[in-house]
Amino acid sequence: MKKIQSIRGMNDLLPEDSPRWQYLEETVAKLLSGYGYREIRFPILEPTELFKRSIGEVTDIVEKEMYTFDDRNGDSMTLRPEGTAGCVRACEQNSLTHNQIQRLWYQGPMFRYERPQKGRLRQFHQIGVEVFGLEGPDIDAELITMTWRMWQQLGVANVVTLQLNSLGTTESRGRYRNALVEYLQQRKGQLDEDSQRRLLTNPMRIREMTYLFLVIGLAVINALSGKLSYAELLFINGVVWLIVYLMENWLLQSNEADKMIIYEKIENIKPAKYGELLGDLEERTGLKINRAEVGKVDFLKDTAEVRIFFDEDLASR
Repeated sequence: MKKIQSIRGMNDLLPEDSPRWQYLEETVAKLLSGYGYREIRFPILEPTELFKRSIGEVTDIVEKEMYTFDDRNGDSMTLRPEGTAGCVRACEQNSLTHNQIQRLWYQGPMFRYERPQKGRLRQFHQIGVEVFGLEGPDIDAELITMTWRMWQQLGVANVVTLQLNSLGTTESRGRYRNALVEYLQQRKGQLDEDSQRRLLTNPMRIREMTYLFLVIGLAVINALSGKLSYAELLFINGVVWLIVYLMENWLLQSNEADKMIIYEKIENIKPAKYGELLGDLEERTGLKINRAEVGKVDFLKDTAEVRIFFDEDLASR
Protein backbone atom coordinates (compact mmCIF):
# COMPACT_ATOMS: atom_id res chain seq x y z
CA MET A 1 0.00 0.00 0.00
CA LYS A 2 1.29 3.44 -0.94
CA LYS A 3 2.29 5.54 2.05
CA ILE A 4 0.25 8.74 2.40
CA GLN A 5 2.41 11.87 2.30
CA SER A 6 1.67 15.48 3.19
CA ILE A 7 0.51 17.75 0.37
CA ARG A 8 3.39 19.27 -1.54
CA GLY A 9 4.23 22.70 -0.17
CA MET A 10 2.50 22.03 3.18
CA ASN A 11 5.00 21.05 5.85
CA ASP A 12 4.77 19.46 9.28
CA LEU A 13 5.96 21.38 12.33
CA LEU A 14 7.95 18.86 14.35
CA PRO A 15 8.49 18.90 18.14
CA GLU A 16 12.11 20.08 17.94
CA ASP A 17 10.96 23.16 15.97
CA SER A 18 7.99 24.05 18.19
CA PRO A 19 9.99 25.98 20.86
CA ARG A 20 11.28 28.43 18.24
CA TRP A 21 7.76 29.04 16.93
CA GLN A 22 6.46 29.51 20.48
CA TYR A 23 9.22 32.02 21.23
CA LEU A 24 8.37 34.00 18.08
CA GLU A 25 4.63 33.99 18.79
CA GLU A 26 5.05 34.95 22.46
CA THR A 27 7.52 37.77 21.66
CA VAL A 28 5.25 39.26 19.00
CA ALA A 29 2.13 38.94 21.17
CA LYS A 30 3.83 40.76 24.06
CA LEU A 31 5.09 43.57 21.80
CA LEU A 32 1.73 44.12 20.10
CA SER A 33 -0.10 44.06 23.40
CA GLY A 34 2.20 46.81 24.63
CA TYR A 35 1.05 48.98 21.74
CA GLY A 36 -2.61 48.36 22.53
CA TYR A 37 -3.30 45.75 19.83
CA ARG A 38 -5.75 42.95 20.61
CA GLU A 39 -5.72 39.54 18.98
CA ILE A 40 -8.58 38.54 16.68
CA ARG A 41 -9.14 35.07 15.24
CA PHE A 42 -11.27 34.34 12.20
CA PRO A 43 -11.91 31.25 10.05
CA ILE A 44 -9.37 29.76 7.66
CA LEU A 45 -12.21 29.09 5.20
CA GLU A 46 -14.27 31.97 3.78
CA PRO A 47 -16.72 32.49 0.89
CA THR A 48 -14.77 33.04 -2.33
CA GLU A 49 -16.68 36.26 -3.00
CA LEU A 50 -14.96 37.88 -0.02
CA PHE A 51 -11.55 37.69 -1.67
CA LYS A 52 -12.83 38.58 -5.13
CA ARG A 53 -14.27 41.81 -3.76
CA SER A 54 -11.32 42.79 -1.57
CA ILE A 55 -8.34 41.66 -3.64
CA GLY A 56 -9.88 42.02 -7.11
CA GLU A 57 -11.04 39.42 -9.61
CA VAL A 58 -8.31 40.23 -12.13
CA THR A 59 -5.34 39.87 -9.77
CA ASP A 60 -2.97 36.92 -9.96
CA ILE A 61 -3.98 35.86 -6.44
CA VAL A 62 -7.64 35.43 -7.38
CA GLU A 63 -7.10 34.18 -10.92
CA LYS A 64 -4.28 31.68 -10.32
CA GLU A 65 -3.22 31.27 -6.70
CA MET A 66 -6.27 30.57 -4.51
CA TYR A 67 -7.37 27.22 -3.15
CA THR A 68 -11.01 27.37 -4.22
CA PHE A 69 -13.65 24.62 -4.31
CA ASP A 70 -17.43 24.12 -4.11
CA ASP A 71 -18.88 22.63 -0.94
CA ARG A 72 -21.74 20.10 -0.89
CA ASN A 73 -24.29 22.88 -1.29
CA GLY A 74 -22.53 24.18 -4.39
CA ASP A 75 -21.24 27.33 -2.65
CA SER A 76 -17.74 28.45 -3.64
CA MET A 77 -15.29 28.41 -0.70
CA THR A 78 -11.65 29.50 -0.48
CA LEU A 79 -8.80 28.85 1.95
CA ARG A 80 -7.69 32.33 2.97
CA PRO A 81 -4.73 33.61 0.88
CA GLU A 82 -4.19 36.59 3.22
CA GLY A 83 -5.61 37.98 6.45
CA THR A 84 -6.92 41.49 5.77
CA ALA A 85 -10.16 40.47 4.03
CA GLY A 86 -11.19 38.06 6.79
CA CYS A 87 -10.33 40.57 9.50
CA VAL A 88 -12.42 43.30 7.87
CA ARG A 89 -15.31 40.89 7.36
CA ALA A 90 -15.21 39.85 11.03
CA CYS A 91 -15.16 43.49 12.19
CA GLU A 92 -18.05 44.46 9.94
CA GLN A 93 -20.13 41.42 10.86
CA ASN A 94 -19.62 41.98 14.60
CA SER A 95 -19.94 45.81 14.54
CA LEU A 96 -16.42 46.40 15.84
CA THR A 97 -15.74 49.43 13.64
CA HIS A 98 -18.85 51.53 14.26
CA ASN A 99 -17.60 54.81 15.76
CA GLN A 100 -14.66 52.96 17.29
CA ILE A 101 -10.90 52.82 16.97
CA GLN A 102 -9.63 49.27 16.72
CA ARG A 103 -6.05 48.04 16.82
CA LEU A 104 -6.10 44.34 15.97
CA TRP A 105 -3.58 41.63 15.18
CA TYR A 106 -3.82 38.04 13.96
CA GLN A 107 -1.62 35.11 13.14
CA GLY A 108 -2.04 31.75 11.45
CA PRO A 109 -1.72 29.76 8.23
CA MET A 110 -2.50 31.23 4.80
CA PHE A 111 -2.78 29.29 1.54
CA ARG A 112 -1.77 29.97 -2.06
CA TYR A 113 -1.60 27.47 -4.87
CA GLU A 114 1.88 28.31 -6.17
CA ARG A 115 4.78 26.21 -7.39
CA PRO A 116 6.60 25.27 -4.16
CA GLN A 117 10.17 26.54 -3.97
CA LYS A 118 12.65 27.80 -1.42
CA GLY A 119 10.99 30.44 0.74
CA ARG A 120 7.58 29.95 -0.88
CA LEU A 121 5.14 27.31 0.36
CA ARG A 122 1.51 26.58 -0.39
CA GLN A 123 0.72 26.78 3.33
CA PHE A 124 2.63 29.60 4.98
CA HIS A 125 2.23 31.42 8.28
CA GLN A 126 1.63 35.12 8.64
CA ILE A 127 1.35 37.69 11.42
CA GLY A 128 -0.61 40.82 10.52
CA VAL A 129 -2.04 43.95 12.10
CA GLU A 130 -5.02 46.05 11.07
CA VAL A 131 -6.06 49.48 12.36
CA PHE A 132 -9.55 50.96 11.95
CA GLY A 133 -10.77 54.48 12.70
CA LEU A 134 -7.45 56.36 12.37
CA GLU A 135 -6.30 58.44 9.40
CA GLY A 136 -3.11 60.20 8.42
CA PRO A 137 0.57 59.24 8.63
CA ASP A 138 0.57 58.80 12.41
CA ILE A 139 -0.46 55.17 12.32
CA ASP A 140 2.03 54.43 9.51
CA ALA A 141 4.85 55.75 11.69
CA GLU A 142 3.61 53.63 14.59
CA LEU A 143 3.54 50.44 12.49
CA ILE A 144 7.03 51.09 11.08
CA THR A 145 8.44 51.72 14.56
CA MET A 146 6.66 48.65 15.95
CA THR A 147 8.05 46.43 13.20
CA TRP A 148 11.59 47.60 13.83
CA ARG A 149 11.28 46.98 17.56
CA MET A 150 9.92 43.52 16.84
CA TRP A 151 13.08 42.75 14.87
CA GLN A 152 15.18 44.08 17.74
CA GLN A 153 13.42 41.91 20.32
CA LEU A 154 13.75 38.84 18.08
CA GLY A 155 17.47 39.52 17.71
CA VAL A 156 17.47 39.88 13.92
CA ALA A 157 17.80 43.67 13.54
CA ASN A 158 21.43 43.35 12.43
CA VAL A 159 20.63 40.99 9.53
CA VAL A 160 17.55 42.68 8.03
CA THR A 161 17.10 45.98 6.19
CA LEU A 162 14.03 48.18 6.50
CA GLN A 163 12.95 49.62 3.15
CA LEU A 164 10.02 52.02 2.85
CA ASN A 165 7.83 52.40 -0.21
CA SER A 166 4.71 54.39 -0.99
CA LEU A 167 1.87 53.80 -3.44
CA GLY A 168 1.15 57.52 -3.34
CA THR A 169 -2.27 59.06 -2.91
CA THR A 170 -5.46 58.14 -4.73
CA GLU A 171 -5.01 61.24 -6.90
CA SER A 172 -1.37 60.56 -7.81
CA ARG A 173 -2.09 56.91 -8.55
CA GLY A 174 -4.95 58.02 -10.79
CA ARG A 175 -2.66 60.34 -12.76
CA TYR A 176 -0.07 57.59 -13.06
CA ARG A 177 -2.68 55.07 -14.21
CA ASN A 178 -4.08 57.45 -16.85
CA ALA A 179 -0.60 58.20 -18.21
CA LEU A 180 0.22 54.50 -18.32
CA VAL A 181 -3.03 53.55 -20.10
CA GLU A 182 -2.56 56.34 -22.66
CA TYR A 183 0.98 55.12 -23.37
CA LEU A 184 -0.03 51.45 -23.67
CA GLN A 185 -3.11 52.17 -25.82
CA GLN A 186 -0.79 53.54 -28.50
CA ARG A 187 1.16 50.25 -28.39
CA LYS A 188 -1.72 47.85 -27.86
CA GLY A 189 -0.72 45.72 -30.84
CA GLN A 190 2.59 44.93 -29.12
CA LEU A 191 0.90 43.51 -26.00
CA ASP A 192 0.03 39.85 -25.53
CA GLU A 193 -3.56 38.72 -25.05
CA ASP A 194 -3.34 38.71 -21.24
CA SER A 195 -1.88 42.23 -21.15
CA GLN A 196 -4.58 43.53 -23.53
CA ARG A 197 -7.22 42.21 -21.12
CA ARG A 198 -5.42 43.84 -18.18
CA LEU A 199 -5.34 47.16 -20.07
CA LEU A 200 -9.02 47.64 -19.17
CA THR A 201 -9.09 45.84 -15.83
CA ASN A 202 -5.70 46.16 -14.10
CA PRO A 203 -3.16 48.14 -16.18
CA MET A 204 -0.67 48.44 -13.32
CA ARG A 205 0.04 44.72 -13.62
CA ILE A 206 1.05 45.21 -17.26
CA ARG A 207 3.77 47.58 -16.09
CA GLU A 208 5.06 45.05 -13.56
CA MET A 209 5.11 42.18 -16.04
CA THR A 210 6.58 44.30 -18.86
CA TYR A 211 9.57 45.35 -16.75
CA LEU A 212 10.02 41.82 -15.45
CA PHE A 213 10.06 40.37 -18.95
CA LEU A 214 12.49 43.11 -20.04
CA VAL A 215 14.97 42.19 -17.32
CA ILE A 216 14.61 38.44 -17.91
CA GLY A 217 14.94 38.97 -21.66
CA LEU A 218 18.17 40.92 -21.26
CA ALA A 219 19.63 38.24 -19.04
CA VAL A 220 18.62 35.35 -21.30
CA ILE A 221 19.83 36.97 -24.53
CA ASN A 222 23.19 37.91 -23.10
CA ALA A 223 23.65 34.59 -21.34
CA LEU A 224 23.00 32.74 -24.60
CA SER A 225 25.41 34.93 -26.51
CA GLY A 226 28.14 34.25 -23.98
CA LYS A 227 29.50 37.77 -24.44
CA LEU A 228 28.91 39.01 -20.88
CA SER A 229 29.90 37.71 -17.48
CA TYR A 230 27.43 37.12 -14.66
CA ALA A 231 28.59 40.32 -12.93
CA GLU A 232 27.98 42.32 -16.11
CA LEU A 233 24.50 40.84 -16.40
CA LEU A 234 23.71 41.91 -12.85
CA PHE A 235 24.95 45.41 -13.62
CA ILE A 236 22.72 45.66 -16.72
CA ASN A 237 19.69 44.46 -14.76
CA GLY A 238 20.45 47.00 -12.06
CA VAL A 239 20.57 49.81 -14.64
CA VAL A 240 17.22 48.71 -16.08
CA TRP A 241 15.54 48.75 -12.67
CA LEU A 242 17.08 52.16 -11.90
CA ILE A 243 15.55 53.55 -15.11
CA VAL A 244 12.19 52.03 -14.14
CA TYR A 245 12.42 53.57 -10.67
CA LEU A 246 13.24 57.02 -12.05
CA MET A 247 10.38 56.82 -14.55
CA GLU A 248 7.88 55.91 -11.84
CA ASN A 249 9.01 58.72 -9.57
CA TRP A 250 8.84 61.21 -12.42
CA LEU A 251 5.26 60.19 -13.23
CA LEU A 252 4.14 60.29 -9.61
CA GLN A 253 5.90 63.46 -8.49
CA SER A 254 5.74 65.70 -11.56
CA ASN A 255 4.32 69.16 -10.90
CA GLU A 256 4.46 68.62 -7.12
CA ALA A 257 7.90 70.03 -6.31
CA ASP A 258 6.55 73.57 -5.84
CA LYS A 259 3.98 72.28 -3.36
CA MET A 260 6.32 70.34 -1.08
CA ILE A 261 8.43 70.94 2.01
CA ILE A 262 10.92 68.28 3.12
CA TYR A 263 11.93 67.95 6.76
CA GLU A 264 15.04 65.78 6.65
CA LYS A 265 15.38 64.79 10.30
CA ILE A 266 12.30 64.79 12.51
CA GLU A 267 13.37 63.54 15.95
CA ASN A 268 11.41 61.06 18.06
CA ILE A 269 9.30 58.91 15.73
CA LYS A 270 6.02 59.22 17.59
CA PRO A 271 2.48 59.80 16.25
CA ALA A 272 1.99 62.99 18.25
CA LYS A 273 5.06 64.55 16.64
CA TYR A 274 3.49 64.45 13.17
CA GLY A 275 0.20 65.95 14.37
CA GLU A 276 2.03 68.88 15.98
CA LEU A 277 4.15 69.42 12.87
CA LEU A 278 1.21 69.45 10.46
CA GLY A 279 -0.86 71.79 12.62
CA ASP A 280 2.04 74.22 13.00
CA LEU A 281 2.75 74.22 9.26
CA GLU A 282 -0.84 74.99 8.27
CA GLU A 283 -0.96 77.85 10.77
CA ARG A 284 2.35 79.39 9.62
CA THR A 285 1.83 79.03 5.86
CA GLY A 286 -1.92 79.60 5.69
CA LEU A 287 -2.09 76.71 3.20
CA LYS A 288 -4.13 73.53 3.48
CA ILE A 289 -2.03 70.36 3.71
CA ASN A 290 -2.92 67.72 1.12
CA ARG A 291 -0.91 64.87 2.65
CA ALA A 292 2.25 63.92 4.51
CA GLU A 293 4.59 61.09 3.60
CA VAL A 294 7.27 59.44 5.71
CA GLY A 295 10.51 59.05 3.73
CA LYS A 296 13.88 57.84 4.97
CA VAL A 297 13.86 56.54 8.55
CA ASP A 298 16.97 56.15 10.71
CA PHE A 299 15.95 54.02 13.67
CA LEU A 300 19.41 54.12 15.22
CA LYS A 301 19.20 57.91 15.52
CA ASP A 302 15.41 57.85 15.94
CA THR A 303 14.84 60.36 13.14
CA ALA A 304 12.77 60.39 9.96
CA GLU A 305 12.39 62.39 6.76
CA VAL A 306 8.88 63.77 6.26
CA ARG A 307 7.53 65.27 3.03
CA ILE A 308 4.62 67.69 3.40
CA PHE A 309 2.44 68.32 0.31
CA PHE A 310 0.12 71.35 0.08
CA ASP A 311 -2.88 71.99 -2.17
CA GLU A 312 -1.30 75.17 -3.58
CA ASP A 313 2.17 76.23 -4.69
CA LEU A 314 4.24 77.60 -1.82
CA ALA A 315 5.28 80.48 -4.06
CA SER A 316 1.68 81.73 -4.02
CA ARG A 317 2.06 82.79 -0.39
